[in-house]
Amino acid sequence: MKKSLDQKGNIMVMTAIVLSAIIGMSALVIDVGSVMVEKHRLLNAVDAASLAGGQELPMYPDAARNIAIEYAEANGAVPGRILVDIDEDACGIRVTADQTVNYRFARIFGLSSKEVSQSSYVKLGAVGSVYDGLRPFAVEWNEFSYGESVTLKEGAGDGETGNYGAVALGLRGAASFKDNVKFGYSGKISIGELIDTEPGDMSGPTIDGINYILGNDNCTFESFTKDSIRLWTIPVVDSFDALGRDQIEVSGFAVFFVEDTRNVDGDAVVVGRFMEYVASGDIDDTVNNYGAYGLKLMQ
Repeated sequence: MKKSLDQKGNIMVMTAIVLSAIIGMSALVIDVGSVMVEKHRLLNAVDAASLAGGQELPMYPDAARNIAIEYAEANGAVPGRILVDIDEDACGIRVTADQTVNYRFARIFGLSSKEVSQSSYVKLGAVGSVYDGLRPFAVEWNEFSYGESVTLKEGAGDGETGNYGAVALGLRGAASFKDNVKFGYSGKISIGELIDTEPGDMSGPTIDGINYILGNDNCTFESFTKDSIRLWTIPVVDSFDALGRDQIEVSGFAVFFVEDTRNVDGDAVVVGRFMEYVASGDIDDTVNNYGAYGLKLMQ
């Protein structure tokens, strides 16, 4: 009888030990899971922050820093525990954030909290391909400076070449050209590709397209917003030496703020101001930089 009671006691003790172990392991699993969730959330926060801050580079590093902190906090990073480092050449930004994750169940083992940290780095580089919004003009590179006024499309002049800065992206002709002026070309163009010139003055579609732009966006070079439709990415070419309908090779991309269109002796002239700005495109470290930058999340 005594032996039977001892056996029951031992079973109860073992059961208690096993249950304690199961409860303890479950507690640890729950708390470890909480840590992993918070690390993932923190990574999303610093990713969003570095990408948002990178949009302001390379021209506005102070704004990049402030916006990165703002985005990190908006996505749950703890204020005061966010570090933003901007590269000396203002072509890279790293956002690091840390926080304390308090344990709920692991306290029974003397564990109260866990420090977690995440970091995200975004690099700026020359755009090698543009896949949305390219405008149907091309310029020869001339070491433009920020804010410099540049003629994107000339008037017909003496008419010797038949080409005055307009190019055909996708379909040829006036209708496609006007749509590309207004909305940008929706296809992808890469450095090294050959694009068709669009001969003729194209005054009508140029003026209609520019009037649409100016009528829907009255911002200025000093007060534009990032979603401004007056920010244009256009191809850069080594030479626009073409006669009639011809092909020219894309050597890079540049960003301009379109100012206006002028009627010069009945011909449409388009003027923009050169910018160093982030465009919608892919980075290529092997190509020349003409002021159009892409962003790449490196982590």
